[in-house]
Amino acid sequence: MRDFFNNVEKDSNTKVEPNNTIDSDLNCTKSIPFTSAQKKRLDQIYHQIYMDYIDLIETYAWAGALTQDQKLIRYKMLRNYILTFQKRNYKWCSEVEEDEWEEE
Repeated sequence: MRDFFNNVEKDSNTKVEPNNTIDSDLNCTKSIPFTSAQKKRLDQIYHQIYMDYIDLIETYAWAGALTQDQKLIRYKMLRNYILTFQKRNYKWCSEVEEDEWEEE
């Protein structure tokens, strides 16, 4: 499972540069030294998230709600999103918005 991020990056046609600076409009978890067991668990969780989103994208495409171009864009966005966690040493960042988790 530790190779999950490497496999996602190899499968990607999109190059993701390391993010050495995190935007000031992001709210991130603390930077801590994760143990290898913690990283392995995070990799497992992110793999499950990745697979769930693949299913979601496929379901929308199958239903006709996404064009082929939209589907491919979402795959690239998903790969970029998942890869950012390892590149940030597993920091989980979100945009600073009061209603970020509220339903519309």
